[in-house]
Amino acid sequence: MPFVGFNYDLLRPGGSRLAGGGQWTLYHTAERLNSLYGKNPMAEEVYLRLYLGVMRMKMKNNKM
Repeated sequence: MPFVGFNYDLLRPGGSRLAGGGQWTLYHTAERLNSLYGKNPMAEEVYLRLYLGVMRMKMKNNKM
């Protein structure tokens, strides 16, 4: 099952990131399934992904 993919950061607003990417996958199936899926079934995907930044709290002289 060969596949190719990529991911690229488009924007970095604040502590977050917005990335775009895509992937392509080629599948191999049994010959008896060719009538359903074709001889070389494949899938493509294009996407946007948002990675949210982590909020951090600063503590001054506080003990737990």
